Amino acid sequence: MAAGLAVLNRLAGARALDRLRLRKPVERGVYQATRTGFRTAGAASRTFAAARRQLAPVRLPSAGRRSLFDLTPTDEQRMISQAAREFAAEQLRPAAAAADADCRPPDGLRRRAAEELGVALIGIPESLGGAGSERSAVTGALIAEALAHGDLGLAVAVLAPAAVSTALVLWGDERQQAAYLPPFTEANPPGAALAVLEPQPLFDPFRLTTRAEPVAGGYLLTGVKALVPGAATAEL
Repeated sequence: MAAGLAVLNRLAGARALDRLRLRKPVERGVYQATRTGFRTAGAASRTFAAARRQLAPVRLPSAGRRSLFDLTPTDEQRMISQAAREFAAEQLRPAAAAADADCRPPDGLRRRAAEELGVALIGIPESLGGAGSERSAVTGALIAEALAHGDLGLAVAVLAPAAVSTALVLWGDERQQAAYLPPFTEANPPGAALAVLEPQPLFDPFRLTTRAEPVAGGYLLTGVKALVPGAATAEL
């Protein structure tokens, strides 16, 4: 990265840029490349290692069954939904136009969402450092709806890491949970992307065409994933 930035800096200092009226575009390019480079280096420096030994995976119990047509939120769900709606009004809606123009969420949004909402914590069991006591699709839907009230695209960006932590809780084994879940309970959770969708009409998540075959030293991936929120900056 250092060598690449040195080349860009020399380019930005060339006098010919002023004569050709290219100074501002090149300076913007150097700025973006520098920011992206350091962001990537910072992400690469995060290590996912088991903080403690788990003997078995930990799962959240399903929410208790209620009357078939009773969708009235519980007091806890109302409180969580209200917090998400306030965050959407204060953080997402004012940033929506600029995010749409830039084709990316604003810097620091994921950290602020983790600090103020703790979306990922709700889906992680208390024994693993989270705040979850049960698995409820209704709670997840209420949070998504409240955030989308601010902006649908930014709501997806905020919820993307929680999709990964939820998958680890649902299907991860004890080694995966011990290594990857603890960072999601911290103030600065990792950027994470859940790659499930494939570019076919009538996509069936239970009949994936993308395959991972074990080979020497890792896995050979064959196939294509599409519409993966946060993939460009994901650490996990």
